[in-house]
Amino acid sequence: MRHLTNTWHSATNGGLVYYIMDNEWSLWQSTHRDIHPVGPTMDEVFTDFCNYATMVKGIDPNALVAGPEEWSWPGYFYSGYDQQWSGANNDYNPADYPDRKAHGGQDFGPWFLSQVMQRSQTAGQRLLDIFTLHCYPQENNVGSDAVDSTTALLRNQSTASFGIPIMWIPVGSTASSRSFPG
Repeated sequence: MRHLTNTWHSATNGGLVYYIMDNEWSLWQSTHRDIHPVGPTMDEVFTDFCNYATMVKGIDPNALVAGPEEWSWPGYFYSGYDQQWSGANNDYNPADYPDRKAHGGQDFGPWFLSQVMQRSQTAGQRLLDIFTLHCYPQENNVGSDAVDSTTALLRNQSTASFGIPIMWIPVGSTASSRSFPG
């Protein structure tokens, strides 16, 4: 963090503005199985997120922190621990998931947001500025290198799977020139 701000300055002085707190926490047991063979629990993700977000805000208070950057609906609803547990036990009933049970049957995303809000209030600083979630659309060719207009339309429509309107700002427009100069 200090290297980043010492090299490129703080967010308000032209440095990095956004810090994304990792990617796909709930898949660590498969993407990082050599160092994290057991899926992270809700508490582990929350604790690690808050520790790193506190560090970022402590060094660069105007930086924007994004997270948890989970993958699709499984990452929104269930911890990595529960996703791994369900596969290992061939039990896909969320009511049986141990981590979910330990948190009153709550979905991960809303639980995480409420916990981060409480921690932010206690800390006297906002620790999460942008809640992030992404998906891997399953339509034909969407994940390919295809550049035809039909595939491009499918890619754009796939964002609707979250039920959230997505605003596209063309690069070169007045609004985007602040974020994408040149």
